[in-house]
Parts: sequence; C-alpha cells; structure tokens
Amino acid sequence: MPVMKVVDKRRNTKKRTGNLTRLQVKKIVDAIENALQKEDIPFYIYSLGKYMDECVCLEYESGKWIVYHGHRGYKIREKIFDSAYEAGLCLFSSVAINDEQLRAMRISLRRDLRELL
Repeated sequence: MPVMKVVDKRRNTKKRTGNLTRLQVKKIVDAIENALQKEDIPFYIYSLGKYMDECVCLEYESGKWIVYHGHRGYKIREKIFDSAYEAGLCLFSSVAINDEQLRAMRISLRRDLRELL
C-alpha cells in the first residue's frame, strides 16, 4: 500500500497572499521613517501606522499598504498597494519638496528594504 503524503496548504497560503508578520511590518515602517528623517521631513506632515488629521498617512491592513490623506476624520485620496516600496514612493511623492529629495528617499528605502527582505 503506497504512503500518502499530507501537504499543509495553510503554510503556503501565507506566502501566496503576501501577508507579513508584525516584526516585518515594523521593520519596513522603520525603513520608511528612516528615509523621511534623513531628508528632514517634519514629523507632523506624515503618520506611519495610524490615522492622523492633516497628514499623509501610511497603514498596513489585510496584506495591503494604504496611503491616504487624513482630513477632518476622513481618509481622502486613498491608494492601495501590494508592495511596501510602491506605497513608500507614493508617501514620499506627497511630502517631498523637490525631485532631489524624492530621489534620495527612494534610494534610501530601496537599500533598506533590500537588506530586510
């Protein structure tokens, strides 16, 4: 009688959906914040991980990265991304003063994410 191999599909599901652990999300958010701080972007212009009025906000929910503007209790101009890198670029383009600053933040984030993932 042949031996049947049991495959746990739940383990593979996590990889397919792109869900990240809390530690991975924290490291990615730290990398984004690091890029913002290197370019002296004021902390009151953005919010990472939670809603804040009159800020550009970035959150990770249900395997997706969400970038939006917080305005009087509403999330406006909401954009949803599968990739943390793309979400970071969207956030950077909303807060950067000029193209040089945007380029520097993009390079910093790419380098940091390459080390993490």
